[in-house]
Amino acid sequence: MKNFDFGKLKKALSNLPETLAQKSFMAFLILSLLAFVISGAIFYKYGYSVVKMFPDITEQEIKINSTDYQKMLNYWDTRAKIFEEAELKVFKNPF
Repeated sequence: MKNFDFGKLKKALSNLPETLAQKSFMAFLILSLLAFVISGAIFYKYGYSVVKMFPDITEQEIKINSTDYQKMLNYWDTRAKIFEEAELKVFKNPF
């Protein structure tokens, strides 16, 4: 088993910014490609594969109890009347 030379690694990492600056266009292309690959993988996982896994979504008819629906409509009407009455009230100036 060979001993790992940390000196070479330190030298390579210290030269990395200079190398990237010298080859900036290639570094830009590689980083852009890397970003596209990562974003494509995320899209595939959370977008495309979810649609592929659950393709058959059937719509079900919603059933509403008519008496409860009428109660709800009456409640909304009374709330609307109270709201309209509150707009017409004139309050005294507290100052």
